[in-house]
This record gives sequence, structure tokens and C-alpha cells, in this order.
Amino acid sequence: DDQAVDLAQSAGRIVYLTMADSEIAGLALARRKTGSDLRLANALALKHPYSVDLYVERTLAKAKVIVARLLGGRSYWPYGVDRLVETARATGATLVLLPGYEKPDAELAQLSTVPPEAQVQLHDYFTHGGPANYEAALAFLEDLASGTSTAPAPIPVARAGHYIHAHARPGVEGR
Repeated sequence: DDQAVDLAQSAGRIVYLTMADSEIAGLALARRKTGSDLRLANALALKHPYSVDLYVERTLAKAKVIVARLLGGRSYWPYGVDRLVETARATGATLVLLPGYEKPDAELAQLSTVPPEAQVQLHDYFTHGGPANYEAALAFLEDLASGTSTAPAPIPVARAGHYIHAHARPGVEGR
């Protein structure tokens, strides 16, 4: 935390920051299928203010869409959130700030530049999770970047279930 780091990430059309490595891995796999011009980073690597400033200058300055999914809301990463908001205002980028948990976060919603229904839909992709939802989330982000509307709706995933080994195609059966 005491030293600044440079993630040395080139500019991208869509930038997704999160505090969950599992989301980074899921979106990286989805990106391979979709070919999206996507940059992914763990916001925890950007704790030092200079690290945030470098990332804004080198990676976010040309982004069309900036998404940050934050555990703990704005208070956990206030300087980062402030810089994302400033950057979106200065560049005209679409900004979506999402909570890293299921409950909505009114402060993050207010700082975002998308309508509430778009924020809810994007949040639902990540709340449900899974490969299909990650691919659909990337399609949704592409829609935000290009002004189109082609992304499928989020697919609900059972919260609990059990593994059925006897099936030819193992799966989860919801209860």
C-alpha cells in the first residue's frame, strides 16, 4: 500500500475493475469467445493514489465504458471512485459503479451514468455468475459502448442444489 504500482495496461474500449479475482477469470474466459476490447484489473492493486492516477492516464483515458464492482462501496476506495467519476465526466465515457454484493448501493447508483435499469441488469449478470452470464455481460458492455441493444437477459442460477453423478451430463438440480 505504501508504494505505487503501474499495471502497465494499455488503453481499452471497455475497462472492468473488481475486487474479485474469480470475476476477472470468468470475464477473461468470456473475452476469448467474444473478442471484446476489454481490460481487466483488480482494484486492490490500485490502492495508492499515484497508482490510480497512472491507471486513469494510461488505461481509462480512451475507454468508452468503465465499470467498477466494489466490495464495501465508495468508502472502501474513495479516491479511485472520485477519479473514475472525474474521468467519465471529462471523456464522456459511460460509468457503471456496482456493489460487490447483492444489495443495491444508492451512492454508487447515483454516481453512475447509466439508467437504473441498465445498472440492475449488469449487476444481475455478476450476481448470478457463470460462463453464460459473463458472456452476456460482455455483450451488454459492448451494447453500452456502441449504443446497441443485443445482449441477452441475465440467466438466473440456482442458489443451491446438488451434484447428480449418475447423469451423462453432470449438472445441478435446484431445490
